[in-house]
Amino acid sequence: MINFFESIIGFLANRPIVLLLMLGLPLFLAARYRLVFPSRRLLFCAVLPASFSILMLLLPVAGWLVLALDVLLWIVAAADFATVLSARHFSATRNTLRIASLAKSQAVELELTNRSGWECWLSVKDDLPNSFQAEPDRFTVYVAGVDRLRFHYRYTPTQRGQYELQVVHLRVSSGLGLW
Repeated sequence: MINFFESIIGFLANRPIVLLLMLGLPLFLAARYRLVFPSRRLLFCAVLPASFSILMLLLPVAGWLVLALDVLLWIVAAADFATVLSARHFSATRNTLRIASLAKSQAVELELTNRSGWECWLSVKDDLPNSFQAEPDRFTVYVAGVDRLRFHYRYTPTQRGQYELQVVHLRVSSGLGLW
C-alpha cells in the first residue's frame, strides 16, 4: 500500500502540470458553474501544508505529514463547500421612489428572504452606479434559516442621468467560512 502511494507521489512530482490541473480543476468548476470562490481563510489554511513542505528538505519523512495535511485540508474544504447556499435560496426586493433628484438623499428599503432552512453569514450590497453615494453601502449580517430581513439606507445621486437599479448583490459564506 505504501509503495502505491509512493508511486503516485513520484508520478505527480515529475509532472507538476498534471498536479496543478488536478488541484485547480475543482476550484475552476466551483467558480465557473456555482459562482463559489475560495475565501482568504481557505488560502491561509493552504499555506500551512506549503510551509511544512520546507521540512521535506531536512526530513524526507515529512512528506507524509505534508500529504496528510493536504488531504485533510481538501476533505474539510469539500465538506465546507457543501454548506454553501445557492442563489435560488434567496430573494430580494427593493422599495424606493422611481425618480431621484440630483444631490438629494433618497431612502431605500431592501427586503431579503432566506428560503432555506440553513443559517449563514452574508453580505448585501445594492446595485448602485459609481456616481451614487450610499450610506451605508454594504450590510454584513447573520441570517437565520427561513427568515426575512429588512435593510434601510440612503443614497445620493451625484450626476444627472437615467439609471436603472437591477440587482441586489449577495455574498454568502460557507459554514466554516472557507468559501
